Amino acid sequence: MVHKGNCHTQAVCAVATHLPARIHVILKEDRAYELRDLEGRPISKKDAKALIQREYTVPEEIRQRTRGHKKRRRRKEGYIRSQIRGLVTALQASRFA
Repeated sequence: MVHKGNCHTQAVCAVATHLPARIHVILKEDRAYELRDLEGRPISKKDAKALIQREYTVPEEIRQRTRGHKKRRRRKEGYIRSQIRGLVTALQASRFA
């Protein structure tokens, strides 16, 4: 997910499907939540932050690659909206002339 550049919504949905089951087990067994590494060994908060930074942060090149499409699309949509507004204004002006 990190290397494909999937959108934020997809990432949230992927986490949301697994999280309720994990919460249920922790509450059912009445134990504290433990941070663990990829092999399942308990780790500290500092190590967990480093793991997230190393494994689960989207690289800047992928961010830029996916970010550019949104800007172009927004620019195109803005252009289309401005053209439609111009046509509507012209039609209204011709109706009342």
